Amino acid sequence: FPSHDTHNNMPTTPSVGHGSKLYVKIGSTYTLVGGVRSLQPASLSRNVLDTTSQDSPSGFMESMPGNTDPGSTSFELLVDLTKIADATAPHGYLASRMYTQDSDDWRVDFTQAGTRLEFSGFVENFQMSTPHDNLATANVSVKISGEITRSEIPTT
Repeated sequence: FPSHDTHNNMPTTPSVGHGSKLYVKIGSTYTLVGGVRSLQPASLSRNVLDTTSQDSPSGFMESMPGNTDPGSTSFELLVDLTKIADATAPHGYLASRMYTQDSDDWRVDFTQAGTRLEFSGFVENFQMSTPHDNLATANVSVKISGEITRSEIPTT
């Protein structure tokens, strides 16, 4: 169902998230994190600074924007349990990052839109689930530190 873009008065069509790809830089190489089922690439928020003073008109509070918090990236993935202890395999690498104080470089490619996000962040949560009657999964969150850069995916 098309919606309406009020900025340029053009109809817009929602995108399907299928085909989005998540990468983590292991060593000097961006490595695909396979098996991602769902991805929430950032949870941007901004703190609000209270600028209200005795001089504020009519007793109304006044505010101004403060710093932007890039929040976290979170994702659910299907886990290969045979590789979870292998820190050189993507899923094992993510689990091993809970034992370090190090940040990693991350990339999200929205291949269907040709858009890329890049950021630095550290694994803040890695929670596995191994139900007796379903697939093993992990819910992972990465705390983003600093600015998220947006660009077009380079064509090769």
